[in-house]
Parts: sequence; C-alpha cells; structure tokens
Amino acid sequence: MRVFTAAIFGFLIALSSVGSQESWAQDSSALYRRGEAMVLRATSTADRAEGARLIARAAQQGYVPAQLYLAGLYGEGIGVERNWGEALRWYRRAGEAGDRDAQYALGMIFLTGKITAKDERQAAEWLHRAADQQFAPAQFQLGLLYEKGDGVAQDDGAARRLYGQAARGGDAAAMVNLAILMDQGRGGGEDAPGAAQWFVKAAQSGLAEGQHALCEILLDGRGVAVDVENAAGWCYAAARQGYAPSQMLLATFYGVGRGVEKDEALAFAWLSLAAAQEFKPAVQAKAALAPGLSADIKARAKALAPTLVPTLAPPQN
Repeated sequence: MRVFTAAIFGFLIALSSVGSQESWAQDSSALYRRGEAMVLRATSTADRAEGARLIARAAQQGYVPAQLYLAGLYGEGIGVERNWGEALRWYRRAGEAGDRDAQYALGMIFLTGKITAKDERQAAEWLHRAADQQFAPAQFQLGLLYEKGDGVAQDDGAARRLYGQAARGGDAAAMVNLAILMDQGRGGGEDAPGAAQWFVKAAQSGLAEGQHALCEILLDGRGVAVDVENAAGWCYAAARQGYAPSQMLLATFYGVGRGVEKDEALAFAWLSLAAAQEFKPAVQAKAALAPGLSADIKARAKALAPTLVPTLAPPQN
C-alpha cells in the first residue's frame, strides 16, 4: 500500500508540474498578445509604453516571440527609449532559444556593423543557425559569404548549395546568383540550360536583376534560343523598375532599332534616366552622344523621361 501511495503521490506532483508549466506558457503568451495588440492599436505614447511593458514581462518569463518583438521595439524606439544594446541583448536571448528570425537578425547586425562592431565570423555563425532551419534569406546571405570568402573560407561549392536551397525556398536573388554560378560552372558543373531556368523564375518573380539577366541570355542564346524581341521586353520590365543597367541597354535597343522600333528620343530618354542614377557607363555614353543630337530629340527625350519611370524624378539636361 505504501508503494502504491507513493506512486500516486509522485504522479500527482508530476501532473501538477506539467500543469504549472502549461499555465506559465499560456500566461506568457496572453501577456504577449495583449501587449502586441496595445502597441499596434496605440493612439498615445502611454498606450505604446504599456504594451511594451507587457511584452517585456512575457520576454522576461522566457517567451521567445516576446523576446524577438521586444528586440524590435528597442531597435525602433517604440514604447521604449531606443537602446541598441537592449535590442542586441534580446535578439541574442531569442536566437539562443532557437528563433530563426532572431538568428538571422543577429547575422545581419554583425554583418553590417550598424549597431555593433562588424564581425563577419559571428555573422556567419548566426546565419548558419538560421540557414540550418531552412530560412531562405539566411541561406542566401550565407551563400554570399561563402562566395566572397567573408567570415568563412571561400567555397563556391558551398555557395552554390546554399543558393540552391534559398532559391528552392523562393528567394529570387538566390535564383539569380545560383544561375550565374551554374552558367559559369563555378562550384559544380557548367549548366547553361539549368541556369536559364533559374533566370526565368527570377524574372517572373519580378526581380529586376533577374529580368535583366534573362534579357542578356536571350540576346546571347546561352541555354535558350536567341529571341531579341523577348529580350527587349524583359529589359523594358527591369528598366521600368529603375534598374539602371537595363535602362542603358534598352537605350541601345531603341538607338539601333533592335527588337523594337528605332526611336532616338526614347533611346536618349532611357539613357538619361540611367545617367541620372550616376550609372557610370550611362553618364559617359550620354556625355558622348548629347552633342550630336538635335534640339528636337533632346526636347522630346526630356518630355518622355518622366512618363517612362514615374517613380523617378526627370533627369536634368
């Protein structure tokens, strides 16, 4: 009977412990949700401060989502006085607890050196942790480090593998970098058709760099059939987003009538937009071409430029 009673007592103690842990987690989660709602809906400084206080309580109790959120509040100075040291401390707490967003944030903090001393080795360590959790942005950034040899030994094979993981996770920039390595045969065998497929995916995602790269391979016929008109279309899509290399390339299309109808005014307008962004090749080309153009072409180009990329200010003469 004593053995049976002891077993029952032990079971009740264990059950009480589990119930206490669950209650703690629920309390922390509730505090966090209340605080987050107050911060998001706050109409006064006092409301934001109260929301931040609730989030801080949840964070101090070990609730990881609250720790990550509190780090952001300290970084932005929302509900609390901006404090980069506290932001870094809470990112570390959340990162050590396994939160991949915090790990990625720490990687970028050490990589950029904006709020603490730049440390590429620490950046690589934190990015590794997030990348191991299949976080595409971290895989892409870590791939860049391996490609350049920053904070890690230079390794095109590792870069290609990480870009591949990030690309399959939907990261458009990784798609472009993966395609470049495949096209050049770096970190593995050369694969122009495979590279072309990734360029297409990056372009279709809307990334200007991907659209420009697809334009170039359509012109050269690398891994795809030459298609000048389609190339001009992708170049136009990137140029409309303000991508200076595409604006300059599109200017050459209009200047010679390749893939589009020849139009010197449009050519000079696109060239001017690229030069306005201080894209050195465009600046030099504009300086060389301008003296030979008529006043009418220059006037029409000046009028056209603001309509081509409405988000950009019109270029100066």
